[in-house]
Formats: sequence, C-alpha cells, structure tokens
Amino acid sequence: MIRLAAAIAAVLAASVALAGKPSVAPRSIAAAKPASAAKVAPTRKSSPATQPFTIELAKVGGYTSSVAGSTTTAAEIVAYDAGTRRAFLINTESPTVDVVDLSNPAVPTLAGVIDVSYWGPKVNSVDVYRGKVAIAVEAAVATDAGKVVLFSAVDLQQTGPAQGISVGAMPDMVTFADEGELLLVANEGKLLAIVPAEAAERVLAAMRAHEHGRQSVVLGRAVAEHPRMVAMRTAVGGTRVIPMPIGEQLPRIC
Repeated sequence: MIRLAAAIAAVLAASVALAGKPSVAPRSIAAAKPASAAKVAPTRKSSPATQPFTIELAKVGGYTSSVAGSTTTAAEIVAYDAGTRRAFLINTESPTVDVVDLSNPAVPTLAGVIDVSYWGPKVNSVDVYRGKVAIAVEAAVATDAGKVVLFSAVDLQQTGPAQGISVGAMPDMVTFADEGELLLVANEGKLLAIVPAEAAERVLAAMRAHEHGRQSVVLGRAVAEHPRMVAMRTAVGGTRVIPMPIGEQLPRIC
C-alpha cells in the first residue's frame, strides 16, 4: 500500500509539473492539428429540380352498364376487391350494383347484380374491404334516414342486419376504416349554418319550426382564443382539442 501510494503521488506530481509548464506552445499544437480535422463551413446542397413526367394510359378492356336501355346511367363509384378480382359499380339510375369479373381485364364480364331496392331507390356509394362490401342507400324521402347494407364479395349474399344499418339522410362516401372494423359515412342531407351570434336563436327557432329541422341544435361557437382549432366540452366538464384526421380527410362531401 505504501509503494502504491508513493507511485500515485509521483504520477500526480509529474502531471502537475506538466500542466504547469507545457512543453509545446499552443501555437505549435494548432499547427500540428491534422488538416482533415479543420472546421469547414457547411455548404447547403441544392435539391434537384423536379423533373416533369407523363403517364400514358392505354385502354385494355371495357364494360357497359347492366341497366337495359339506359343511355345516361354511369358507374359513378367503383370499388375493387383484390381477393375475388371483382369490381363493384353503382348505377346512377337504378338501385343496383353491378359486379364485374376482372380476371381477364381485356374482357370484363358481368358476374352478378346486387339489388338494393328493398332498402331504397338509389345507391350513392360503395366500398370493399377484404371480401366485405358496404353499399350506401338513399331513402325514398331524401331527408329520411338512409341505410348501409353489407354483402359478401364472394357469393353476393347479405351479411349484416336484415334491415340494414340505419344512418343519416342521403348517405354517401361510405368507407371502411380501422382494418375493416369501422365504417365512415358522410350524410349529405345535413345543413350546417354559420350565423352571427346575435342571430343564432332566431335561426334556430326558424329551423325547428320546419318539419325536417325539429332536432336542430347549436353545435358550437367561434372564438378568438384558439383560432383554427376545434375544442370539445367533455361529459365531465373538461375541454378536449379535436385533432385533424390523419390521412384522407373523411368524411367529406365533394
């Protein structure tokens, strides 16, 4: 232990002597610094200019609506199921959805027709997710509640509730979400009026006086405290900021 302590003391003494009397001047140390270690002002790389490009489309095949004798009907909404290689096309003049086999894209063939006239006279939208088909059907009276009806993409049989899923008026933009566990539906038959605060009660009274506006309510008010933000009052009295949806902004109306 004595020898170890003496050795440590000798090292410390040598270090103190070296620190107190440097053998190399700071200027010499700077000169000895490798050139590769010298600091160089960073240069900003210019991003390459966006190169224009074009996409060329070539028609492979075609399909004509199954609505006989119609010259104005159109496949307004088309949804594709990769598992069955089928396309689901709504007809704008008929409460039906054409199911088209695209196994051979050059020769699309009609595989079947889904008739939804039991639930309403007009199909507004269709979406498909892994063999599940959701069809949005408008009611005979446009302001009445619409339906979303579920079918199998394989055998085209109904899979959901027999009466369909009751949704808002004029349902549209039906979309599967959350890995097919949820359905988003935009209801076109809704009126959102933004009016001056002093006129809100008069407008609300006028809307409630109408047959189809009896359930009208004041949803919120515009304030200066948090511009471009939506805050919701929770059931327990707190305030929660509602974030913008991630990805595609749904539901939306075009």
